[in-house]
Amino acid sequence: MDNLGDKLAIIQPASFTWQSVRSVIEMQNAKYPLDLIMLDYLGCLDVGDARDSRVAYNKMSKDVKDFLLYDLHNSRGGAAMVSPCHASRKGIEDARAAEGNYVKEAISEYSQFEKSADVIMFTYTNPALQANNMMKIGTCKSRRSADIPAQMVPVDPATHRVGDAGVK
Repeated sequence: MDNLGDKLAIIQPASFTWQSVRSVIEMQNAKYPLDLIMLDYLGCLDVGDARDSRVAYNKMSKDVKDFLLYDLHNSRGGAAMVSPCHASRKGIEDARAAEGNYVKEAISEYSQFEKSADVIMFTYTNPALQANNMMKIGTCKSRRSADIPAQMVPVDPATHRVGDAGVK
């Protein structure tokens, strides 16, 4: 575990199951109430020897949301989680046809991920955008506000990271 003051902890759980991650979150939250949890990433957690992994991942996604909303208490009553998620093959093909604009159903392989999310953001790039050091970023679901229209942002060619110069 790496602690950066009392504001950031980077922890690798003993195993990659939701139960193990949940235990780490609960222990950390007991020391320092958490407002934000970043998990890299939810879709790769082990759901055991499930015969139907879609059902297992959907159940896990609902368990995560319930935990964040009802079981994990802090000064605001819960915590937010950020976790990357892969788009389905069809979602990627549809985004390519729509000039890089994803729809929330792109992650429908695990429908509960989409249902549980308050915000779904996307990034998109292709060879033409890469050649111009650009990337498209937007939202395709925002439960509490309007979706943010997709916009092109510059990518630093040295680090391949998005800078804040083009983000509004």
